Amino acid sequence: MPNVIGVPQNDAIERIQKAGLIPSCFMVVNDGSLVAGCVVSCGEDAGTMVEAGSVITVYIAADPSVEITTEPPAASDSGSGESASSSGETAPDDTVYDTD
Repeated sequence: MPNVIGVPQNDAIERIQKAGLIPSCFMVVNDGSLVAGCVVSCGEDAGTMVEAGSVITVYIAADPSVEITTEPPAASDSGSGESASSSGETAPDDTVYDTD
């Protein structure tokens, strides 16, 4: 598993995919103390051996003005090898948030 903590979302996705893994990104609440758009945590630790094709849950800091309206899955759900559609997780592009 590559180290993606602190990396912008697009770069993190690219690194994870190059490692043969499937990123599943979720926005998380940001009180302004985190860099918006960057990875704040991941379902697998950097350097961990992960089976190719595993889904890796990646948590991205939302812009502080964005209100998060759904909860991401627990970190223990990552690495199961299931795709987001078959595991009941919301696909990265389906994350729901309110910008009002």
